[in-house]
Amino acid sequence: MENKSNSMSIAALVLGIAAIVMDFVLAIVGLIIGIVGIVVAVQARKKEEPNAMATAGLVCSIIGVTLAGIMYACALCAIGTFISLAQF
Repeated sequence: MENKSNSMSIAALVLGIAAIVMDFVLAIVGLIIGIVGIVVAVQARKKEEPNAMATAGLVCSIIGVTLAGIMYACALCAIGTFISLAQF
């Protein structure tokens, strides 16, 4: 039997899930974890045999980075609204 090591794929999946969760706690941490997850997932797909776990990690990391960007855009809109309302 071959001993297949999927450690990078597992790491990519864990980082992707952590990025999504951390986006709701602290978006900058979710953004950083998501970027690291994308890098690890791409490396896992190149070095290891491409499997579902590496693909899922890549997808979750992309979702985490996108969600962080959306949250930053919403925060900027809210800050702009509060500043314009405070000028009255």
